[in-house]
Amino acid sequence: MVDISGAQKKIEAIKKQAQSIPWYAIGDIILKEIDASFDKGGAYEKEGSFEGGTRRWVKRKKPVKNKILQKSLRMRRRIRRIAKANGVTIKSTMPYSAAQHYGYKKRNLDARPFIILHIKARKDSLKLIRAHLSDV
Repeated sequence: MVDISGAQKKIEAIKKQAQSIPWYAIGDIILKEIDASFDKGGAYEKEGSFEGGTRRWVKRKKPVKNKILQKSLRMRRRIRRIAKANGVTIKSTMPYSAAQHYGYKKRNLDARPFIILHIKARKDSLKLIRAHLSDV
């Protein structure tokens, strides 16, 4: 018979350590990505995806002096992270955020995805998690 009690103890230690993953810090990484997206005028892979890429938001039909989604900055400033025991939630308190992110066909509004995560941010988040769990 094989003794797996050592492995079971290790698994339990990892589970316990996983309960205190620094989700707040991971939320900060995501918020930095969102800010960068606004600064660049979009940096997404495809509509409906949260994957970062090189595509930019569709230009306005009538040029104006402000960048897209930059006039009042209300939506950008109202994006929040909520760290929980098992993850982080990114949300906006502005009711029109989803229409901007996904588009709104009824109003002929093109999608302008701003909640994105590039590969570097994903790697940074995983690095944080691995560092946190490596103490076990």
